Amino acid sequence: MELTLSSLFIGFILVFFSVRSLQHKFHKSRDVSTPKLPPGPWKLPIVGNIFHFAFAGSLPHRALRNLSQRHGQVMHLQLGEVSTVVVSGARAAKEALKTNDLALANRQKILASDLASYDYQGLGMAPYGEYWRQMRKICVLELFSMKKFAGSLLFERMKLGIWTARQIKKLFRRLDRILDEIIQEHKEKMARSQAQSQSSMEQVKEEEKEEEEDIVDVLLKINERGDLEIPIKDNNIKAIVNDIFAGGTETTASTTLWAMSEMMRNPRVLQRAQAEVRGAMPQGKTRIHEADLKGLSYLKLVIKETLRLYPPVPLLVPRECREKCQIQGYDIPIGTKFIVNGWAVNRDPEFWIEPESFRPERFLENIIDIIGPNFEYIPFRGGRRMCPGFSFGLAVVELALAQLLYHFDWKIPGDIEPELLDMTELFSITLRRKNSLCLEASLKFPFE
Repeated sequence: MELTLSSLFIGFILVFFSVRSLQHKFHKSRDVSTPKLPPGPWKLPIVGNIFHFAFAGSLPHRALRNLSQRHGQVMHLQLGEVSTVVVSGARAAKEALKTNDLALANRQKILASDLASYDYQGLGMAPYGEYWRQMRKICVLELFSMKKFAGSLLFERMKLGIWTARQIKKLFRRLDRILDEIIQEHKEKMARSQAQSQSSMEQVKEEEKEEEEDIVDVLLKINERGDLEIPIKDNNIKAIVNDIFAGGTETTASTTLWAMSEMMRNPRVLQRAQAEVRGAMPQGKTRIHEADLKGLSYLKLVIKETLRLYPPVPLLVPRECREKCQIQGYDIPIGTKFIVNGWAVNRDPEFWIEPESFRPERFLENIIDIIGPNFEYIPFRGGRRMCPGFSFGLAVVELALAQLLYHFDWKIPGDIEPELLDMTELFSITLRRKNSLCLEASLKFPFE
């Protein structure tokens, strides 16, 4: 009996350690093949982490920042079946947008973008490759070159094609709503939206032959030269024009409104900016031109601080990993969707003193260029997929604000204290005000 018990005990020990040895080998082999993903919040079957957003009670960029404060500035989310990595800090953003920029250069493919960009022919959503490089070069050198907009030409071009911009703006508002309902019964609706946009663009193309040269003419002339490796077709032109209006009209308008909102909330900033603008203009001037903007150094600081707090696109356009890479020691597998929370990066407390405060003077103390190597400030994204029209957009915002500050005196109606001005955000195509900015304006200097 004793022998039997001893044999059983020894056998049990041998089996136990054999199993433990096999488990160790299994885990060791699994560790080699299984990527080390970033940490993230708990998730549910099928829906993953979508639950965290449905009941977060805050806007997506704020909800993601709140989650990152618990799980780290590199965070993994499972959004349904989509494996997604979100970066919410400056150091991690630098690794993503500089060190691993090429590995993360692709765009995520989604149905609405396919229809709106004519099968990903627009610059914003085109896959990384020869076509994208060619179109970006055209945009930088031909469409958005500030040398081509000398004198008052920029102001005139802002007035051209306004009716077209309004039509496309309505189209993209519809697409924005559709993004939340990408299911089978909405395919026909999105196809109709694309058809409406296509009809508008074809009409513009015919009319521009008889009018002053603009974006469509520039693209047609470049194509007629015959020196492009990939010829430009009608759908390419339509996609690029869609990109320009979608990325230019709403972003510049929202930035201008946020700048005015913050100046009204901070009377000291408003007074200083207005005094600078009026002091730089000759008495009796009726229109401000681009050449008049060169000496407006404080207004430029106001715009930079506005873009820090209210980047036009708070969550940078999602990317897709095309090559396996690592960020802060975590693996990013091929095909992973990748999002940089630019709104959170611009408010990273490691790099910014009082990050939630509006202080234009901070850029006098800490000189940071809008497109410099400092990845704690990324209002126009970064790396290869940086917005090619950022300099043009800045000029439009600066010109608009200079006109408003020079020609008008502004005040908040009623007895509302400046610090109580409504600043509620709305997350849409861009980060914009939820409610209209209502101000009283009194004319100071006449304008044409």
